[in-house]
Amino acid sequence: MKEDISSLTIAHLKPDMILADDAVNKLGVLILPKDTVLDKETFLRLRKNNVISVKVYSDSINENNSLFIDLYEQKSNKIAVDTSNPDKNKPEFKKFRITFRQKMNELKECIDMINSTENNVKPEQLIHITDSIMQTVNCRSDLINYMSYLMKMDDYTYSHSINVSILCNIFGCYVGLEKDEIDDLIVAGLLHDIGKTKLSPSILKNERNLKPQEFNMFKEYPKLSYNNVMQNRDINDRVKEAILTHREYIDGSGFPEGLKDNEISIYGKILGICDAYDTKISVYGLCPFDVIKNFKNDYIGLFDTKYLLTFIEFIMYTYVGSYVTLSDNKTGLVMYINPENLSRPIIKIGDKAIDLANETDLYIKSMA
Repeated sequence: MKEDISSLTIAHLKPDMILADDAVNKLGVLILPKDTVLDKETFLRLRKNNVISVKVYSDSINENNSLFIDLYEQKSNKIAVDTSNPDKNKPEFKKFRITFRQKMNELKECIDMINSTENNVKPEQLIHITDSIMQTVNCRSDLINYMSYLMKMDDYTYSHSINVSILCNIFGCYVGLEKDEIDDLIVAGLLHDIGKTKLSPSILKNERNLKPQEFNMFKEYPKLSYNNVMQNRDINDRVKEAILTHREYIDGSGFPEGLKDNEISIYGKILGICDAYDTKISVYGLCPFDVIKNFKNDYIGLFDTKYLLTFIEFIMYTYVGSYVTLSDNKTGLVMYINPENLSRPIIKIGDKAIDLANETDLYIKSMA
């Protein structure tokens, strides 16, 4: 008895299975001891501590029991009959979308005022824009998901700025910044691209394929943004510095000044990461899971590693419970993020759990 052992990912665990070995996280910390009988509470402990797989006694596997992910995710059974994303039909999302568009118009008015000789916009007015949008949702993951559901808008400079301010807000909270620091990041996020309103529309539309002369003009926009807010005494120096330095890289290859590591404030570093992430999604139209792969492959050594890796971890776990479309055009629910392979999570389609880490020919094509 209890001699046969099976190794299972947590997406395949069921009630009453018995651990055949200690369950530890990637740091080797004990999460559950050997011979633990799994129930919903112990399953959630494994999930919370990012345990990928465990060993269980084969004779404790009851084929009649439902998977924990079926018990834990109430909406998972909708996937088999609903190939669209039901979250888009929620009243909460519709309220978010309407409020977002209203506040985008308010931001445009504020930026027009800053660009005028008046320049008398108060930080509180700007913070209220972001707060009003965030108050339409109940949790962080819904907020991130709803942002990804919005299609690219014509005035993407303003919609992108709102997205960045929201990301700065929740990421600032995640890394433990004080409220006044988070408020400054919100304001910086809303105003970081204000200088782009002074650039030619042709440069903005072809941002990814600029000629050398055009790119030199483009690289001036952080200075233009900084100059626009410099005379506003209500906006503090921390915000202004973040705006000026958000396109700098720690190796000195950024712009406009070619600053390095400690020459860039933490606010500029955080703003830069949030800006780059949303640019790739809302402006370039990339899937969040592709962006994370891109971040890990191309941005190590450009962004501050501490903040970059923390951001990657933070943003990926917000997509648990999101609907995605796979490369075979099937729609599934993100059930579990693999900490060893963040861009290839476990997807639930009908009653089947698919671990993309083991399916090399299958990948996430887009958010559903």
